[in-house]
Amino acid sequence: MKIAISKKLVNLKPYGCARALANEGVLMDANESPFGKFNRYPDPFSLEVRRALSEFLNSGVENIFVGNGSDEIIDLLIKAFCDYGDKVLIPKPTYGMYEVAAVINGAKTKFIELKSNFQLDLEGIFRTLNDGVKIIFLCSPNNPLGNCLNDKDILELCGRTKAIVVVDEAYIEFASKKSLVGAVGKYPNLVILRTLSKAWGAAGIRVGYAVASKELIEILFRIKSPYNVSVLNQEAAIKILKNPKNMMKNVKSILREKRRITGILEKLGMAIFPSETNFILFNVPKSVVIQNKLQENGVVVRDRSKEPGLKNALRITIGKRSENDFFLVELEKCLKKVAFIDRDGVILFEPQDTFKIDSLMAYRILPGVVEGLKLLLMAGYNLVMVSNQNGIGTENFPTEDFLIPHEKMITDLAKEGIKFEKIFVCPHMPDDKCKCRKPKIGLVKKYLEENPINYGKSFMAVDRETDMEFAKNIGVKGYKARCNADYLLKIAKKITR
Repeated sequence: MKIAISKKLVNLKPYGCARALANEGVLMDANESPFGKFNRYPDPFSLEVRRALSEFLNSGVENIFVGNGSDEIIDLLIKAFCDYGDKVLIPKPTYGMYEVAAVINGAKTKFIELKSNFQLDLEGIFRTLNDGVKIIFLCSPNNPLGNCLNDKDILELCGRTKAIVVVDEAYIEFASKKSLVGAVGKYPNLVILRTLSKAWGAAGIRVGYAVASKELIEILFRIKSPYNVSVLNQEAAIKILKNPKNMMKNVKSILREKRRITGILEKLGMAIFPSETNFILFNVPKSVVIQNKLQENGVVVRDRSKEPGLKNALRITIGKRSENDFFLVELEKCLKKVAFIDRDGVILFEPQDTFKIDSLMAYRILPGVVEGLKLLLMAGYNLVMVSNQNGIGTENFPTEDFLIPHEKMITDLAKEGIKFEKIFVCPHMPDDKCKCRKPKIGLVKKYLEENPINYGKSFMAVDRETDMEFAKNIGVKGYKARCNADYLLKIAKKITR
């Protein structure tokens, strides 16, 4: 396969920098100062860095290009293969610099969303390729998602298109799968991007690299700036690359911490995206509010909720154990502890003949309720009442008959300083097959979606098996006792001790 470069480069004569011609002897050709520790220009080919990478990757030096971070290489690839108005294809959500670099260089961006499992939509991509796409940018493991794309899909794409297929493997050292570096010999249009910024712990020196066919690497050398990687950065990279065991040790430590943090977040009720990286993406209601609260308290995390399919998503990078613990403490402060409480038989005495509290004569707050609710409020719990009431508004249970004792309860509890954040009541009969009757979660679905809840510390106080099922359905622990028992105070003491 012949690689088609940008028309503007066909007749380009590369700039011949001094150190590309000679790097030894009495150097009087580049107008450098004869004084100073760093008075000489760096090796424009980063040869020693490439040799170190060649040994690490078991790949030819001629197949490696070193850049000032992977971002420089992304920019160079677009310069090399796109003329003004040419198209770049970007499956989303993914790393944002592909789009930025394309726009800066005058290329048009075409986006295609990943499938619901965050894998490539190959059919959609192949339809789009007929529209003159010159470069396809893929990120695997993907940022901000964390998952790896299927190798089979990537290689099928390489084999069925003349476009340059760029696979950004910035996080590959953390992944359970192998790199696709070994495939560049078979697919001349395949470019693998790697970096020292993540697993190698060297983001500050800005060294990234590309692995590709010799022909493609030579194209990058033709158009790069003369001295794109400084002496300091090359020296630091060479030193770092001499110790891959240290890198692998740090990777194991980060992955161990990631497993620990993932487990804790899951206990808090967070929905975790599968991750093969050094970060975790998770869902939490009001993610922007949570991000701002965390930052106010000294923890900086990334909000990704504007990306397609990532509503209410936050991304955290795994840090040192002490940093991770500090994050978890501050995150818990942002989450609501909720006591979901049934009404009849738990707060109010429930008549066992009619199972209705339909008058002031039938109204009675159970012993220990006031004390228990006060304890929960003092411990920082939000009180949420969730109650099934059979047939409110029917002839057998007029609305007024329900409201009189219900409002009496609210007033009496308010006099004790007790206020429920929310009160949810299903008025339907069991045979109505509504969506809100417990154990279904229709009553509280919107509340759960809109409130960041600490599911690990939230609970429900109930007196029926259907309510225990409801607690399970919303993801909290249920505490069940005999109907009309004096037990809410006991639960509160147990929860708050």
